[in-house]
Amino acid sequence: MTARDGEAVACQSGPRRLADELEPVWDWWLTEVQPTLCDFGMTVEPERQYVWRRDPAVGPRWPLQNRGRAGA
Repeated sequence: MTARDGEAVACQSGPRRLADELEPVWDWWLTEVQPTLCDFGMTVEPERQYVWRRDPAVGPRWPLQNRGRAGA
């Protein structure tokens, strides 16, 4: 929801405060020159999986947690 002065207002409820979690991510996105979906990729190898931005070799990378295999 947007207030009259243009300030965004979030009404939060439930077990997680999602708007609070979103704010630092939004700031990161603005700082990183607003990367698009095509700036990201995912690599899956037998021993690890990770998401990367702009270049799978150099980086930055975020490891994905193994939560088991679907259907297993």
